[in-house]
Amino acid sequence: MVAALDQFAYRFTRLQDTLGGRVFRRLLVEHFGEPYEDSSLRDVVDRLEKLGVIASAERWSQIRAMRNTLAHDYPETAEEKAAAIELAREMAREMASMLDGMRAITNRTVPGPAAH
Repeated sequence: MVAALDQFAYRFTRLQDTLGGRVFRRLLVEHFGEPYEDSSLRDVVDRLEKLGVIASAERWSQIRAMRNTLAHDYPETAEEKAAAIELAREMAREMASMLDGMRAITNRTVPGPAAH
């Protein structure tokens, strides 16, 4: 059981790191053509919220905090651990949904110039 929880925590942190560290910024720069190469993660997340790519920048901050909790400070009591894991499972589903939404955005065909 401990190994499974450790694996979940590892995968949760990797997914959060990948989305926040690379995918979000790349989506803004490469798909939307916006100059966010050197912007802070907070600015990137705020812009994604304004574009409707993610539902809430605040929720992303909560997901980031959970990532830090899982990576560094396991809750003390069994009840706290269970509550943290359950919340993290919900957040993992939210991140998967975000990823699906971003895939849908990038798979949309952008009309090019009309052929003459």
